[in-house]
Amino acid sequence: MHLPTPEEMHLFGLDFSKKLTDGQIVALFGPLGAGKTTLVQAMVAGLLGKNAPPVSSPTFVYLNVYENADQAPIYHFDLYRLKNSREFIACGFEEYLNSGSLCIIEWAERIEDLLPPQAIKLHIDYAENKGRTVRATNL
Repeated sequence: MHLPTPEEMHLFGLDFSKKLTDGQIVALFGPLGAGKTTLVQAMVAGLLGKNAPPVSSPTFVYLNVYENADQAPIYHFDLYRLKNSREFIACGFEEYLNSGSLCIIEWAERIEDLLPPQAIKLHIDYAENKGRTVRATNL
């Protein structure tokens, strides 16, 4: 799918969020600046509505938790600073993948070997002409 503007990426994220349920893992792949955090912002807004907190990339803390009294927490990982899955496990994060809550993971290539087969994978890249392309697997 071609998304020519950040606004289109946001609309895609809002629509995509309607397909998500607790316990799913959404793994985001793509280069720096591709729009992973923009997509997460839209998904959280779509899931939590007007109660959605501000979403920022948790690059320095690795994990942000977004909560709403009506549903399970949403776990948002940014693994840019991790080298591999061993570091992810050493931080104690592996338990979140089986928590029953929605997990959204930026830089998922760092832990691809830990992702369950049913994880939804979104590959975001720069489009040749303008904007971004998103390719999804396991939808």
